[in-house]
Amino acid sequence: MNDFSAEPRNDTIDITKLQPVSSSLMWYVALLPAFAIFFEMYADSRLLGAFLWGLVIAVRIGVCIFDNKKLIRMGLWRGSKVTPLVLLPVMYIGKRLKIIHRPGFRSGFLGGLAVACVYLAATGNGFVEAMGYEDEDYCELVSSYYATYITNLPDDEDYICDSYQTISDLIAKYCMDEGTKAPAVEYEFEERGEKKTVTASSEMQGVVYEFEFLIDFDGYYYSGCELREVRADGEALTDDELEQLMKDAFMHSVDEYEE
Repeated sequence: MNDFSAEPRNDTIDITKLQPVSSSLMWYVALLPAFAIFFEMYADSRLLGAFLWGLVIAVRIGVCIFDNKKLIRMGLWRGSKVTPLVLLPVMYIGKRLKIIHRPGFRSGFLGGLAVACVYLAATGNGFVEAMGYEDEDYCELVSSYYATYITNLPDDEDYICDSYQTISDLIAKYCMDEGTKAPAVEYEFEERGEKKTVTASSEMQGVVYEFEFLIDFDGYYYSGCELREVRADGEALTDDELEQLMKDAFMHSVDEYEE
């Protein structure tokens, strides 16, 4: 005969008596997108950029799955199957903090950090930035980079590339008359099919020089530019003249450099 007068059994778990659950993996998940922004500098092609961000997404989800399975085994997460929230790590972190009852500054900071890092990655990665490029941004790829980014400088053992001044400064210096201030350098961007060119124009002794650069940009990574042509008052320089101009404008003789 059943004894219905007995007190009901209480299967509720007192979480305060359980061993503390580490959140170290969640800190890693939260910070990984910010780390990826730093490592983008080593992804020197569109393919490597896609691999980097694909790896970040996969690792974050993988770590959340591992963590969720651990919480299920410990009896801290309802159900026996991995929650779909692992596909959205920021939401998973928030739900996790709520379930394991971790109030306080550190938990709030972790949640905020996770959101901030995802926002930084979503708005600051190379793919998104390239989508928002305007003409002046392409012009800046030429003007603000050093001459070492010019990929077709002459291969002459008697000359070395000037690696201390920007292309814009070197063009202005080349066109500057003795005893006068450096002339202005104007830039114009043009897109012809898949080819993107930036033309830098400046004046020297009444002659307008136009430096036409072909940009090597795959929509994610800027590899450099090729000085395709230089025109003086609309007339293109010969190959020999162009080679000598590149030496005079963007390079130093070895003897001059050693002095």
